[in-house]
Amino acid sequence: MLEGADVKGVITRTDLLEAMHDDLGRTKSFEGVVKGEDTPQGKVRNISELMKEILDARTRRVLATAGQVAEESGYRAYLVGGLVRDLVLRRRNLDVDLVVEGDAIEFSRTLSRRLKARVRPHRKFKTAVVILKDGFKLDVASARTEYYEAPGAHPMIERGSIKLDLYRRDFSINALAIRLNPDSFGQVVDYFGGLRDLKDHTVRVLHNLSFVDDPTRIVRAVRFEQKFQFRIGKHTEYLLKGAVKRGYLKRAQGPRLLNEILVILRSEKPIRGFDRLHELGILASLHPGMAFDSRTRKVFEQVERIHSWFQLLFLDEEPDVGEIFFNAIMLLRSAEVRNEILGLFHLSEPRQRSITARWDTISATMKELAYADEQPLSRIARLLDEVQTEDLLLIMSLTKRESTVKAVSLYLSRLRFIRRELDGKGLRQMGYPPGPIFRKVLQATQDARVDGVVNSLAEEKRWVRENFPLEKGQGKGKKGGGK
Repeated sequence: MLEGADVKGVITRTDLLEAMHDDLGRTKSFEGVVKGEDTPQGKVRNISELMKEILDARTRRVLATAGQVAEESGYRAYLVGGLVRDLVLRRRNLDVDLVVEGDAIEFSRTLSRRLKARVRPHRKFKTAVVILKDGFKLDVASARTEYYEAPGAHPMIERGSIKLDLYRRDFSINALAIRLNPDSFGQVVDYFGGLRDLKDHTVRVLHNLSFVDDPTRIVRAVRFEQKFQFRIGKHTEYLLKGAVKRGYLKRAQGPRLLNEILVILRSEKPIRGFDRLHELGILASLHPGMAFDSRTRKVFEQVERIHSWFQLLFLDEEPDVGEIFFNAIMLLRSAEVRNEILGLFHLSEPRQRSITARWDTISATMKELAYADEQPLSRIARLLDEVQTEDLLLIMSLTKRESTVKAVSLYLSRLRFIRRELDGKGLRQMGYPPGPIFRKVLQATQDARVDGVVNSLAEEKRWVRENFPLEKGQGKGKKGGGK
């Protein structure tokens, strides 16, 4: 503020946001973090013994080397991210993320030489990936802070301290770090009460503008709550509901929002997760068509049953169940509503075309299968050969026709594994000249095999001769043609 030519005061971005959203308030002053109030909550906790128990020898060696390189470079290095949280929870996690108070690219190059690894720097973001010979990777970043010029906008990033780096995280349970320098290896850095919240099974934001800055965190809060069977803290839930009520979700970065939803759908209990999203008004806030109504819930339950059946086939295949659930939601809506919902995620045009084409294929296949019990097995097999496994399981979940369920289940469990033995080489040996006829003959032979008309190579050859007789003069002198 100016009074004449004199500066009388400063209005910060946080002041403006609070004035716009006065009931959101603040839990912790951002200015307090910037000033560097440097005392972690509670007594210092060292978990180096727990690291020995949970982490494999290679990971421990890499972390110790990283700490030594940081010490020699005059830096401080920290293990951050989900691995720290999961260590405290005694869960295994293979994602290694490091933060250094210094130049991450310079540090990574030195570390890669020490580990005889290669480094892939990203100068624009001041990050790097160190890749060991066996493929093991660790991500390295310079400690940084970020701020948002508008709710839901991309963050503006600046160099910062470990405290500022942790402050930009989403929840306290994800704002923990472990010191790696030799003099303090294994010490937990906890400025924001993350250890307490892990103990209390609580998901809590670091400040009251968290959901305003990044609305994607609204869905992520539910994801972490359900993943760990925690509970969103009372005040955090109040802030979440306030952000939902004001429609901040529609300002979220679309692809990231879709990814958060898909992660919930891929979880062990997606119905429980969507019940919670519904309870908090999150789905309806996105679009009325996303509401988790009783009809959608019944289809979700059917998807779970069909997926369990598929797992009992013990095949070396694991379909993306998240895609099945998401497409189930969409196909229960009209084409107009589907397109409106898809538009919320701001996907690229090629990806949108791919998704809508997939929906069209599912719908068309269901129509084709309406009278599956009247069609030969080969017709069903040829039709379903063009459909992804996830979509076949979805068809089984959506259809009300028992004949369709039987046809798809028969295809998944048996028909798709039936393969003719005759090939192009065999046709040439029988005297058939190479050309367009090959494709026709081989497909017809495959159909005959699926329909049970032939059951061996000898029967296939005999069937081909009967149904595709050679013209006079063909086939003479060909070895193996009479077998």
